[in-house]
This record gives sequence, structure tokens and C-alpha cells, in this order.
Amino acid sequence: MTASEIIKTELTESGRTQVWLVRKINEAGVKMNKQRLSGVLNGKLVLSADEFLLMCKILNITAIERK
Repeated sequence: MTASEIIKTELTESGRTQVWLVRKINEAGVKMNKQRLSGVLNGKLVLSADEFLLMCKILNITAIERK
């Protein structure tokens, strides 16, 4: 499973929205907008390791859990 698939799956399973995640990312001090997140989750844009780790922290998951 790719990093973007891990995040997309967790959002779907938890019932959270992309808008919610974007808001949390911005609250953490990292600039992100809905268009970028959508591109990342659809495999059109590359997710940085820092962004992925922050998203995992926000979603309270580890990549190992989703392997």
C-alpha cells in the first residue's frame, strides 16, 4: 500500500473528510490546500515524507498498521 493509499483508506474508514485533514494540517503549521491533498490522494502529486508523517500523526496511525 502506498503512502497516499494509507491516508485515503484511513480517511474513508474513519469517516473524516479531506477538508478536515487539510484544516488539521494547516493548524499544525504546514501549508496545504484541498487541491493539493486531492492530487496526492489520487496519485497525481507526490506526498513528501514530512507530510505523510504529519498526516499519520493527525490520524493517529502508523504506516506499519496499514501495510
